[in-house]
Formats: sequence, C-alpha cells, structure tokens
Amino acid sequence: MNEITEIFNKYSNIDLSEFSKTEIELNEFVIKFSKDLGELIDLLSRVINHETHPNYYNLNESTIVGSITRIVKFYQEYIKYQELNKQEIQSLFMRPMYESFIITKYLIKNGTESQENFRLVSYRARYQNFKKLIELDDKEHPIIKRQLIKLETKLNVDGFTMEDLEIENNKQYNKKWRLDGKSFRAINSEVDNDDLYSFIYGVGSDAVHGNWQEIINFHLTRKENGYFGFLNYEKCDCRVIVPMNSIVLESLLEFMNWNKCLTKEIENGLTKMNKFSKSFYTIWEEKFGETLE
Repeated sequence: MNEITEIFNKYSNIDLSEFSKTEIELNEFVIKFSKDLGELIDLLSRVINHETHPNYYNLNESTIVGSITRIVKFYQEYIKYQELNKQEIQSLFMRPMYESFIITKYLIKNGTESQENFRLVSYRARYQNFKKLIELDDKEHPIIKRQLIKLETKLNVDGFTMEDLEIENNKQYNKKWRLDGKSFRAINSEVDNDDLYSFIYGVGSDAVHGNWQEIINFHLTRKENGYFGFLNYEKCDCRVIVPMNSIVLESLLEFMNWNKCLTKEIENGLTKMNKFSKSFYTIWEEKFGETLE
C-alpha cells in the first residue's frame, strides 16, 4: 500500500503550469505521469480481498480479472509508443482497451450467467475449425490430432461440451456467438454513454483494420498530383492519452469495487488522478492548440 500512496501523493499538489512552458515539456510530463499511472494500475490490479477470495478467483470471476489484466498490459504498451512518438502503433491499442473496458463493466453488472456466456462464445473460431478437421480423413495426423486434443482439453477446463457449442451455433444468425446474443454497440449502450464510442472504438477500428482513412492519415505523403509511402511516424501529443487514462482509471475503480478492495483513499486517489489527467488536454489546447478561424 505504501507504493500506491506514494504515487497518489506525488500528484496531489502539483502546479502543472511549472511543467507546461513548452509543448515538449508538457508531453514529457504527461509521459512521466502515465508511466506512474501504469505502475499504479499494475499494483491495484493485483490487490485481492483474501476474506472474500481466500482461494483467489473462480472461473467465471476470472473473466473480469483477465479483462482488467489485459487493459493493464495494453496500457503499458500504449505509453511506450507515446514515448517513442509512434502514433500509428500506439493507436492499435485504443480499440482493444476500450472493448475490454466495456466488457469488464458489462460482466461485473450482469454476473455469473454473462461471465459464463462470455467464455462460451469465445469458442466460435475453434468450433468452426473443429467442424473442418473432423471432415478430414486422417484423424491420426499429428497436427489434426493435436488440435482436437487441445480443443477437448479447453472444453473440459471450461466445463463445456461439444453439444453446448452446437446449441450456440444453431441460434438465430444475428444472435449466435455474441455475448448474451448482443452486438457490442448494444452492450456499450447498457453500461456506458456513447460519448467515447465513435471517438475510440470507431476511430480505433481504422487502425485495427487499416482502412483508407488510417492509410492516408499515417502511411502516405502527397507530392504534387501523386502519393508515395510515408515511412516515418506521426508525432504523439498529450491529447490522445487523456481519454485512455480515464478508461484505465474507471476500469480500476469498477474492478476494486467489485472485488471489495476499494477504500476511500484509493477511490479519492484515482478520482483526483483522473481529474488531473483531464487538465492536460485543456492546457495543451490553450497553449499549443491550432488557431481556428
């Protein structure tokens, strides 16, 4: 707990104007803050209430723990590419982090049945591969045999049967292999307002799928009437990091409240750090933002 308190105290009484005389100075401070935040969420994600969970988490609860751990790992990588000034690579982490953020909130809210279904629908690709493998003649081929054994082992650990997968596959087309039969947009609407959906999930899709918007923004340069590949990287500024900071901080608040480890000190500390982080955006725009006519 001392390490956690130390990080909270570091940012409790900072005058940000002292660290924002230049854009470079502000971005360097934001990276320092974000690295500390990455360490903080790493520490908090490991905190467990041994009275309520003497044997750690059960299989369904682990869907939440695993989602939080995924956010922590991806955020730490996100910060690395912020520091390296590689916005194209950094942006690849936005959508996966946002998805895990929304799914974590949904699984916490809806409990055991949704947590179980989250595990079940993850078998979509493996089920499809299974159907193709069993149609092949040589079931004893080492590669085929290994794949079938791996699937059987996974099902046994999860407590599912091939019949469970068949039932899921026979659902209505727009319901099967979806968490509780819902689209991600529907899940998002249940647990969060839509403010960040198009800005993070939507724009993040550009980076994941490499559509024309992402390509022309990051990977092409125009010269006269033609284009050629742009092999350098776009510079990051602190604005891109603020919404992701909010996501990881809110995720940790949800997680620690769910696992009954949320103290007033931690709640206040995370809330203050989120407020502090949001001020980065405002200061950057006021001092270094483009003048709009």
